[in-house]
Amino acid sequence: MERFAFSYLQDWKNKANRKPLVIRGARQVGKTELVRIFAKREFKNLVEINFDETPGKASQFQDEDAQNILRFIEIDANSHIEPGKTLLFLDEIQAVPAIIAKLRYFYEKLPGVHVICAGSLLDFALSKPEFSVPVGRIEFLQLGPMGFEEFLLASGHEKLRDYLCSFALSQSIPGAIHEQLLGRLREYSIVGGLPGLLKAYLESGRNPQTLIQEQQSILQTYYLDFGKYKKRLDVASLQAVFKKIPTHIGKTIKYSALDPERKSIHVKENLDLLEKARLIYRVFHSDANGIPLGSEVNERYFKLVFLDVGLLTTLLGIRETDLLLEKDIVLIHSGAVAEQLVGQALLGGGNPYAEPSL
Repeated sequence: MERFAFSYLQDWKNKANRKPLVIRGARQVGKTELVRIFAKREFKNLVEINFDETPGKASQFQDEDAQNILRFIEIDANSHIEPGKTLLFLDEIQAVPAIIAKLRYFYEKLPGVHVICAGSLLDFALSKPEFSVPVGRIEFLQLGPMGFEEFLLASGHEKLRDYLCSFALSQSIPGAIHEQLLGRLREYSIVGGLPGLLKAYLESGRNPQTLIQEQQSILQTYYLDFGKYKKRLDVASLQAVFKKIPTHIGKTIKYSALDPERKSIHVKENLDLLEKARLIYRVFHSDANGIPLGSEVNERYFKLVFLDVGLLTTLLGIRETDLLLEKDIVLIHSGAVAEQLVGQALLGGGNPYAEPSL
């Protein structure tokens, strides 16, 4: 599956003043697979350490000498790390956030070594006061779900994608092509842009039952993660808010509507945690009297965008037959799906190095 972030990785590889790269994004958006494909195409070999599976390997980074750290990694992996030809991949780095501070050694002492880190729930690790981020010595890549164009490519509709890219607003769209595009947009609304889920769906011959099972599996993964967000946490309250969010997409958020049983400050904290996990994004109101819009933001008034439109429609109980019966996707669930599609596209369409925001 082609990800547009791949070209950003290629540019990063060839940059003169390259820094260790940290890929940020929610679980299941394809961070690990993207790096492995990148390594296979662009490097002679890959040395990968997964700190979630093998946290003990963090001991290799305790030395203050960058050359020693590199030597320990080579011995453990039984592989030679050759500058310019080997990619060193540190996955699930949120499990050992102290290593993030060590990345400065690679930038300062071993600039020829290509280093990529990835992790979900990274914002929780980075916000802890005991861990410092080497400012100016690392760079970031924000990765979200696949966009509609990536979805078209992955599902075998290259010509439709090419047509979209060449389309001008002055042109008219032939009815048959318009219907094809609407059909694929409805499919994208149900399947979403999580690569592993899309892969399972396509390999099953587009079996809707396989899709539902895979989506439920991913949602259960997110539920199980809630316990990692904070030591003292009302998991039941967080789950309740998470399940209510899909029915409030497109609406101005009122804390009491998300959880009438708990105080607003507790609901706000739950939203903060879900946003740190990148499962939701807040869209703040602005008076919009001029540029930049952010100068007149009122954070008391906001809407929400969910991580992925496919998971949203699953949580709303919308199935493919609902979209086929309803010609106008704007009318589906009072426009929530349409707002999600647009919000998700805008979030994914910004500069990949910048924090996504609306």
